[in-house]
Amino acid sequence: MSRVKYLEIRDRLTCVKAFAFKLPRELPALARAAGFGKPAVFFGKLDGTDVTYDPFKHKPVGRTMKEAHLWLRDNYDSVESGDVIDVEYILGETDEPKESEVGAY
Repeated sequence: MSRVKYLEIRDRLTCVKAFAFKLPRELPALARAAGFGKPAVFFGKLDGTDVTYDPFKHKPVGRTMKEAHLWLRDNYDSVESGDVIDVEYILGETDEPKESEVGAY
């Protein structure tokens, strides 16, 4: 069973409190019946909005959630709950990743 990871997503003038979970490698029959053929990372804001498994379906359309989701999809297993995902750093726009705006989890 996958556990939920609580994350802080940072970008220019942005701090999003988010969560993510990954469907297991061995998908249950219900997930297969819903059309999932491989593990997927569900990602969204903690207020319950903008939750999706597709990085290109975040609303409002913008780069922060999409880029964080793309990165998270490829790096999910190395991320811990409480980590900061810094979109500017991921895109090479800054030399150092941001620290948490919220503080210790």
